[in-house]
Amino acid sequence: MDDERRGDPTVGSRIDDIERKIRLIDERLTRIEARATKPEEMSALSAETESTANVPTFPPFETVLPSKLTAPVVISVPEPEPVIMPSERLEPVIFEGPPNVLTVMRASPPAAARKSLGEMDQRLTGRVLAWIGGLAILLGALFFLSLAFSRGWIGPGMRVTIGLVAGALLVAAGAWFFERQEMLFGHVLTPVGLSILSLSFLGGTRLYDLIPIEIGLAGALLSAVAAAVIAIRTNSQLVAGYGLVSAMIAPILFGASANATSIAFLSVTLIGTTVVALYRTWSWLPAIAFILATPQVSDYIRSDVSIAAGMAALSAFWLLNAIAAGGEEFHLRRGRLGITSTTLLVANAVVAVTNGFYLLQGDAEWGRGLFLVLLAAAHLALGGYFLVTRGDHHPFGMLAFGTGIACVSMAIPIQLGGPSVPIGWAAEAAALAWVYGNRRHGYSGLMAIALGALSIGHLITVEYPLVHIKDDLDRAVPFVNANGGTLAFLLGALAVATYFITSRRVRAMLVATGGLLIIYALPFETSGLLLIALWSAVALLTIGIHQRLFMPGARKLSWAGTHPLDLLEYALVVPALLAASLATLHVLRFELPINKIGTTRLPVTLFWDRGAAAALILMVAVLMAGYVAAKARLLRISVVAAFTIAAYLMPFEMSRPADVVAWSGMALVILELLNRDRVAGQLYAIAAGTLLSLGALVVLAEVAPTGRLGVDALSDVNHPLLWSGASAAIGSIAIVLLIAASHFRTSNISRWLFVAGVVSVVYLLSVGVVDEFQRRVGGATALEELQKQAQVALSILWAILGGVAVIAGLWSDRAVVRGVGLGLLGLVTAKVFVYDLASLDTAYRVLSFIGLGVLLLISAYLYQHIGPHSGQHERT
Repeated sequence: MDDERRGDPTVGSRIDDIERKIRLIDERLTRIEARATKPEEMSALSAETESTANVPTFPPFETVLPSKLTAPVVISVPEPEPVIMPSERLEPVIFEGPPNVLTVMRASPPAAARKSLGEMDQRLTGRVLAWIGGLAILLGALFFLSLAFSRGWIGPGMRVTIGLVAGALLVAAGAWFFERQEMLFGHVLTPVGLSILSLSFLGGTRLYDLIPIEIGLAGALLSAVAAAVIAIRTNSQLVAGYGLVSAMIAPILFGASANATSIAFLSVTLIGTTVVALYRTWSWLPAIAFILATPQVSDYIRSDVSIAAGMAALSAFWLLNAIAAGGEEFHLRRGRLGITSTTLLVANAVVAVTNGFYLLQGDAEWGRGLFLVLLAAAHLALGGYFLVTRGDHHPFGMLAFGTGIACVSMAIPIQLGGPSVPIGWAAEAAALAWVYGNRRHGYSGLMAIALGALSIGHLITVEYPLVHIKDDLDRAVPFVNANGGTLAFLLGALAVATYFITSRRVRAMLVATGGLLIIYALPFETSGLLLIALWSAVALLTIGIHQRLFMPGARKLSWAGTHPLDLLEYALVVPALLAASLATLHVLRFELPINKIGTTRLPVTLFWDRGAAAALILMVAVLMAGYVAAKARLLRISVVAAFTIAAYLMPFEMSRPADVVAWSGMALVILELLNRDRVAGQLYAIAAGTLLSLGALVVLAEVAPTGRLGVDALSDVNHPLLWSGASAAIGSIAIVLLIAASHFRTSNISRWLFVAGVVSVVYLLSVGVVDEFQRRVGGATALEELQKQAQVALSILWAILGGVAVIAGLWSDRAVVRGVGLGLLGLVTAKVFVYDLASLDTAYRVLSFIGLGVLLLISAYLYQHIGPHSGQHERT
């Protein structure tokens, strides 16, 4: 180049210009990339740069170089991506020799994109045409053969021969096209040929009986081997799947019976499938083979086959599928569980257990435990290999090991006679939950949920069907039976899953599920008081677990800002409430029926019957629930609930006056609790008020109705003065009201409680006075005379009580006492002027009016002289 520059100055200057231009282009590209300018700005920048460079500019499209520059010079310009539109691209700038033209290509669509679209169109169109063509050939051949068969041109033997030859030729042609890298025609011809071979073997065996079934199976096996070889050499999953399906369904299509020949055929096919799948890492292939082979193996085991032959076939089937599942994990060397290997391992274990238990029935049922132990050993060995060679957290190894542990745990209840199906499902669910808890493998978690749901569904439909809830109550010891063993195993599986899963929500739901299962199963195993006690125990247990395990870290719930999933942490509240509700409803329905209040016969021994025992169980349960809950508010509620249960029990155990006395005593105890715990004042006040109100209603309705204020001819009274159940009932209410008034001395309610207490005392004395006259009915004094005397005595009693109250109120300077006294005086005045004046004889009227007048005068005198102190604050 230096020689040329010295020999020809024109060439040298031109080359210098080219190099200078290249440097300018490089500078421009650097500035463009830094500034990321727009296309119009880039044009301005280009014009500015060229004007300042003071160099010769090239024509827009081409410049002719001297003939001596024969070697092509190629200068690649980097693509300034920030300033190029997506649909455009800069092509390389090429300096070529002859014809010695410098050509700068304008922006054009990328050639690679044009080529890609063209190839896609060509491949898609060609593929569709090829498949349609193959299908057309197959249909044409079928139509021709149908015509030939219907007209008798070709006999059965020739038909089968033509089919076998045509199928073999098509398979060979497909293999030939595969070898020549004509993949499209290979994928078309090979499946078509395999289809024709399958149809030919079907016609020769089942339709025309020309070929023994064993020969047909051998031919199908050869076809499958040919398909496998072609698939392995060409890496064609389509051919492999087609060959597998045609081989697996051959025994069914050919009508082969479930015997040793068909099982041997399946075994060889499974071996080939496993080899092909592992060699080419086609994980879907063993799963398809498992689905197609399982019904045939199960049919063979359920035929008249010996235990030894059935176990041999089942063992071979399990081993091949275990190798396929484990081989995938070994070959791929991944740190996560694959869906196909996980499903295959679990389903393989389920099929093995199901068919093994079918074989080991009747006299051979004793061997089920040993069978499970051997199956567990096989899974433990498979899982142990992965855990030892790949680390103690290898997911597939953990799954296989967990499945082995599940089989071992199944052996005990199965050996004791428990049903195998729900136990097997529960064991597999626990093993999958173990894997999910350690590896967070979502598919394992979903499978665990599905298997757990299946086992629970089996339990509530087979072991404990709801329609037979009363059929199994004649057992000596509850749950010591096969159904109880199944329930215990399911609860154990839930406990294992709860231990390995760290999610609080999932744990709470699993424990709640266990509680619900126990609640559901209890009526099938127990009844009466034991059922109530066990339901109550379940409620206490779930509350305790919730408080100790879940409440310390649970999110605080509020009406705003609480996510719905946070409620799952409170899932244990559901079985607790359900168990408590069922126990209460059982008592209200059987032991203490609500429709029998007041009509049942009282027990001979007080509080020594089933009803009292049931109420005692509920009371103890609610009190312990409040204590276990470890919440002051819940403890107060539990105390009130216990008093409520006791109050409900009273009418079944005692007479009505005794009920009122008992309710009053409870109200007094609650008032004492209120005095010690002012925080729960409203709750305790409502409880006490409810008990007193209930007692007052019973008094006015049954014990001492208002009719007791008059003498009649029917009532039988034979007790001394004020010595009766009515006096005790009314007196107990009065005492509690007056004590409550003293408790609430600083509250406005105090005066109303005091008034109610005084009214109760007045009513008590009134009933007692009238009862004294009622006791004399049937004696020497006439009934009408006794009635008049009773009313006069009643008026005098009220007047005396009113006067005493007025005096006491004036003396103690208490307005409420004076008010009560004035109220009584007003009442007796109205009675004398309205009732006594119209009903009594003259002598009794005189007595009533004189007595009332004297008392009113005395009260007025005292009120005038020792009335309320003026100018001083009067006490209420």
